[in-house]
Amino acid sequence: LFDAKGNPSLFLSAQQKLLESDLKNDYQTYQFTQEVARLGLIKNIDIVLQFEQGETQTIQGLSTVDEDKLQTLGSNTIAELQKQGYLSVLNSMLISLFQLNALVKLHNQRPE
Repeated sequence: LFDAKGNPSLFLSAQQKLLESDLKNDYQTYQFTQEVARLGLIKNIDIVLQFEQGETQTIQGLSTVDEDKLQTLGSNTIAELQKQGYLSVLNSMLISLFQLNALVKLHNQRPE
């Protein structure tokens, strides 16, 4: 982990940089979720999967962006979300949810 002079090795230095980057990303995620929660843009969702034998399974504990509330935000709030880089993330989450719904529908149409 250390060289002969007691300095961090290249491996240790690289690991420290990765850890610092992870911590920075975690903090940015925390800031994002705090802002989205403050604006009331989080809503819980359930996913219902249907199986060939007629059974269903509900997946709970998931959250997404409340698109209706997002649409009602004022222009100043939208501009601030854009400035913070959050608006594109919120839109990406909504697109992702559309894809998830498509996968669930496909599964439920072809339960085998």
